[in-house]
Amino acid sequence: MVTGKLIVRSPINTLFNLSNGAGGFELTAGQLNNMNLGTLETRASGTGNLAVGTFNAPTINGLNLVTEGTGNITAGSITVGTLGIDSGGTMTFARVGGLQNNRVQNLSNVRISVGGFSFQNRIGMNLVGTLTMPGRTEMEIAGQFYNRTGLKFPTAGVQQGSVIKSLSLFGGFPQVSGLAGFSYRYDGAMPATGNWMSYAVLPLAMYAPSGTVIAGVDLSGTPTGGGQLNTFFTGSNNLNWIISDFGKFNLPEVNPARLEYMIYPQRVEPETRSLPEPSMQKLTQELGRPPTTEEANQRMASLQAQQRQGKGIIFERSSFDSEDTGDVRQEARGPETILDGGKPQAGVQKNAGGAEQKSVRQDAHSPDTEATETVGQRVDTKKDPNGPILRGGSKRAVVLREDQRQVEEVIQSERERAEVSLSEPVARNR
Repeated sequence: MVTGKLIVRSPINTLFNLSNGAGGFELTAGQLNNMNLGTLETRASGTGNLAVGTFNAPTINGLNLVTEGTGNITAGSITVGTLGIDSGGTMTFARVGGLQNNRVQNLSNVRISVGGFSFQNRIGMNLVGTLTMPGRTEMEIAGQFYNRTGLKFPTAGVQQGSVIKSLSLFGGFPQVSGLAGFSYRYDGAMPATGNWMSYAVLPLAMYAPSGTVIAGVDLSGTPTGGGQLNTFFTGSNNLNWIISDFGKFNLPEVNPARLEYMIYPQRVEPETRSLPEPSMQKLTQELGRPPTTEEANQRMASLQAQQRQGKGIIFERSSFDSEDTGDVRQEARGPETILDGGKPQAGVQKNAGGAEQKSVRQDAHSPDTEATETVGQRVDTKKDPNGPILRGGSKRAVVLREDQRQVEEVIQSERERAEVSLSEPVARNR
């Protein structure tokens, strides 16, 4: 790319004609086509004006239009990579049928001494410089508009505010078309006051709808960056709700996608919870969120255990949780016979100490083995009429075992038959 810069200055108080065929002091289209420049800077001095016709020189990358005195600048059609404007008077673009015919890729510094700046561009454009003028800026960009200045407020020098109309808030992801301090709208309107970014389509539209026209250019069906953003986040085009959380964007009427509460795994809904309301509220406050089913069950078990301790309730014991289980396993010889310690059994005798003891003979199929074991201890409690869990008297289970394998089977069998629960007894009349 050629980076050289050529400055051409007209005689003082002389009209500078640029590619308009008016004669006088002029750079013609033929001369421009013979130039290979990074930037051409044309300067009209004194009170001289600068008149630009149709500028389209493929070998010139940048164009600066300058009036050093009080002259005005007029332009017909400009096609260039980068355009800069510095007018000691006004800046006016000609219109044909109410439309301008400019194709500028980058708009550099614009300083206008009198009035404002009305500009239409038939392609997308980047702002790479600041805007300064006593009037108002109105720009229509037939494509995407981006702030490439690195400044938050490149239009701070525009005294009467700015309105910039372009295709979409989102271009190619993650580029955002916006300026700090501006309000945002999505109907393509151009208000006469205030700072506005006006877009022809909604933020996350994947394509411009039919009939989308900016600066005389039909953009119907043009893809936008909204589709890329949707795909990046969700793989769909239903992400308008997320834009409502961007504090720097004032967006109209977006759908929140019904995200009105947080979802927790195994959430305990009111109709399924087992804890009383006060306990549920206390547990929720402790956790900072609704408890899971497992957490609610653990708290329920803890509360029930505290209640039983307060009432002096004792569960039935079985051989697999007895302190003497280890000895029984070593000495057992015969096949297994399980006697429910809570039911009255025949052959019960009291020893000298007052404790009940029960002898159990082996079954007929084990004639050579006889063993007697007493597991448990005497517990004097009042018989509870509510069910088999709360029984008075001695709590014990007597087991005859043959070998280690049968011991494990006995333990598993007793564990399956154990009548221990965390809920209230249901067999109240047994």
